[in-house]
Amino acid sequence: MIRFYRFALMAAVFFSASIDRSVIKSSFQSDTSIERLVPRIPDHGTLHIDKNGRYFVFEDGTPYIPIGLNRFHLYRESDHVIDSMLEKWSSHGINYLRIWVGIGADPEISVGRFDEERMRKLDYIIKRSYENGIYLSVCFWNENSLKSDNGDWGWNGSQQIYNLANNPMGTTNNADDLKDVNHTATWKAMKERYVYFVNRWKNEPSIGMWDIVNDSKKSEAWKAQMFDFVRMTDDNQHIITFQYNTGVDLGGRLVH
Repeated sequence: MIRFYRFALMAAVFFSASIDRSVIKSSFQSDTSIERLVPRIPDHGTLHIDKNGRYFVFEDGTPYIPIGLNRFHLYRESDHVIDSMLEKWSSHGINYLRIWVGIGADPEISVGRFDEERMRKLDYIIKRSYENGIYLSVCFWNENSLKSDNGDWGWNGSQQIYNLANNPMGTTNNADDLKDVNHTATWKAMKERYVYFVNRWKNEPSIGMWDIVNDSKKSEAWKAQMFDFVRMTDDNQHIITFQYNTGVDLGGRLVH
């Protein structure tokens, strides 16, 4: 399946599954053959979009062709399983992985307060990805957590910390307030959530991009202002993406 990501700079790109193996080899250190790879991430600087808005390129001009998958709940696995999966993927030429910080509001266990054990698990994934030559897209928020029928992690679930009806430390009774910037307490809390993640990981070499919403239903104002806020927070200027689930068929086009 091809996933389309719309970048905040208004470029959309797709990840191709048809790749020249010689390109893969450039992202690893090899002794004698492609079959005996010693994974690493070369120091090419921060990943960017090229001047034409179509391709990935590192700060030093080295091109990057992501080959990988979406493994959003990798944090549920043990350290041993994470090691095994990353090593296996890397040995098959995988150099890209999209992960989520959580399926609902987690790992934020109350507004502004985070589960340090979960954060340690995410730290571990980020560290081990670097050691296996894999760049990450880290998704900060799953919009489906605002749906009412998604069990404990949905809007009416016990784990939805932003819903005042379920949590006295919440910010609003209306899920739509999390889709815009007009509700002051909610907008402030969402920015604090995002700055927490960015500041924790912005200097990690395995970070390729921030994916700030999964299945976005955010308003244009929310997207524009959160983009600006994350960009201002991140000294390294990583790529910022939004992931849509709108039913719109882009027809394979790369659009500005």
